[in-house]
Amino acid sequence: MKKKKNINIVELSKSFNKKKIGEKTLDKLFYYSLFDSTSFEEEDEFFPIKKIVDYKNGIRKLLKKIFKRGSFSSFFKDSDSFEEFETRVIASDILSKIILIKKLNTMGVGVTFHKGSDFDLQFKKGFKGELKRICLWTNYPNYWNKFFKKIKSDGKYIYLVACTHPFIIEKIVPKKANRNLFDKYLSKMIRSHYLLENFIKNENVIFVIRYIHIGGDKKYNLNSLCEEIKDKINS
Repeated sequence: MKKKKNINIVELSKSFNKKKIGEKTLDKLFYYSLFDSTSFEEEDEFFPIKKIVDYKNGIRKLLKKIFKRGSFSSFFKDSDSFEEFETRVIASDILSKIILIKKLNTMGVGVTFHKGSDFDLQFKKGFKGELKRICLWTNYPNYWNKFFKKIKSDGKYIYLVACTHPFIIEKIVPKKANRNLFDKYLSKMIRSHYLLENFIKNENVIFVIRYIHIGGDKKYNLNSLCEEIKDKINS
């Protein structure tokens, strides 16, 4: 039986936070981190095996460049070594949170992991953050209901949704020139969920919902997501 390697999440986050990572690389890494490939095993019409393999290799290669040396570098040397890291850090959404923490802190927004088990992030402004990575939207109603049941009138909360799609875009929109229109359509459709923010009429709950594009184009990227978080918690 293969012995599991220890992954200290706090140390991983500290190490990642110290790395100098270009904006484009961070954008792409965040995009990849939104996918839990294990959840697409029965959705091959949307997310074929080849694409799953491509995404796994893509994120592993990015991480291998970032962690060239040190205690975490051994996780990225090959696909087999990467499997445990993927299961424990990517599938569990920890990597997405680590990336958000790094980006927000560089923007002057103090945030850490939430010390309890009820929420994901703790902001120095007092907000407790819940992060949801959405691709197929099949579990979204359950996610929202669970979050809504946890919030209290005397607390401050941020419901954060980072979403993208796993579709083979070339089949849906064959003409490359029309793909920007498709992105705009998706973004508007996704952001219609802000209706909930108005519906609950609760000033202690804010929403940030963003469509994330693989290329980090225009406003569909990590930076735009974090800028909106910053604006909303400071308003």
